[in-house]
Amino acid sequence: NNGRVLRKSSSDTFGLEKVTSHAYFDYVSLSVVVLNSVLVGAQVQHTSHENTPHDLFDILEYICGGYFAIELLLRALGQGRALCVGQNRWWTAFDIVLVALSGVDISIGIILGPEASMPGPGTSVPKLLKILRL
Repeated sequence: NNGRVLRKSSSDTFGLEKVTSHAYFDYVSLSVVVLNSVLVGAQVQHTSHENTPHDLFDILEYICGGYFAIELLLRALGQGRALCVGQNRWWTAFDIVLVALSGVDISIGIILGPEASMPGPGTSVPKLLKILRL
């Protein structure tokens, strides 16, 4: 290296840029989006036939919501400002809104109970937006 010091990119925290830009990371994220969409459909189906909420749906919603929040955080740490520029900036903005709304929806459900979710049987604005993400 002829005496030069090689430094990591300032936006690459702990090598996360390489991880979050890898195709497998995208495949896992897409799989969770598809799984979450199937779960939303199953929850709507369940609540349209039965009046009682099912705790399994809530638990799986928390897991998916947590994954999406962690995914966004990892991408932000790994890609830094590059995440908010270029062709993916609108997807990033959409993901931020989606994660924030999901967090609000989950918080409302935890604080006020599952019946306090957004309007509609088994639906909420964040859940509908998750389906649109596909």
